[in-house]
Amino acid sequence: MKKQIVLISILMGLLLTFSCEKNELVENSKTFQNDLLHQFTSSEDFDELFRQNIFFSDIGDIDFEKSIVETIIVGNEEHYILNVAISKRNKITGQIIGIKLLGKSKKLATGHSYVMAFRDFREFNFETRSGIVLDYDLNFDGYNCGYMIVEDNCIQDINSSQMPYHIQTKYSFKKASDYKSAHPCDYSGDGDIAFGECYSCLKAAIDSHGDTEFLCDALNILGICNFAVAVSCIIISSTR
Repeated sequence: MKKQIVLISILMGLLLTFSCEKNELVENSKTFQNDLLHQFTSSEDFDELFRQNIFFSDIGDIDFEKSIVETIIVGNEEHYILNVAISKRNKITGQIIGIKLLGKSKKLATGHSYVMAFRDFREFNFETRSGIVLDYDLNFDGYNCGYMIVEDNCIQDINSSQMPYHIQTKYSFKKASDYKSAHPCDYSGDGDIAFGECYSCLKAAIDSHGDTEFLCDALNILGICNFAVAVSCIIISSTR
């Protein structure tokens, strides 16, 4: 019980630290943002996990004007959160979130250098700020790691799904049993980095926090906002 209380306290702190507070994020120049976004969208990971994926064949195209880069400072180090907007007929249909792993030798079990997730907005109405949002872990065969039900910008329900066993087996996701987890979101204690596992941590934080905003504000619709816990989990895991 004591461990559960400590875990919830940590999650609450992470959620409140990053959610919608501009002073926790570093503003980047437009030129610098564009360079990072083009580097990301020109990468082999992006090509394999998005452009070559038939699931996205009719979802839309990259909208650089609506894409942004945010910087989170963790342990005096800057980490860039790449938010790539996907639009169709001038309507945002999705968002790809990318975080590049630091260090030349640091890669996922899948061999990718970017941790990537896709947020499906096709059933979400930005005018009413209500609807259903589906999230996918792109690195691990694009499985649906969770969904949110949003009403008037408040998250009413959130559900997370475990990585399917056949995907864990395919990529040998589990690591040595003597690995000591350095982050409360790494429930399995295996030290692997996966957006889906961090999404479970996001669910726990939102469930314990109560009413939580989905969008940061009307103008910055693709900010990390409620993704803060999942993002911080990925960053801390990737820098161990």
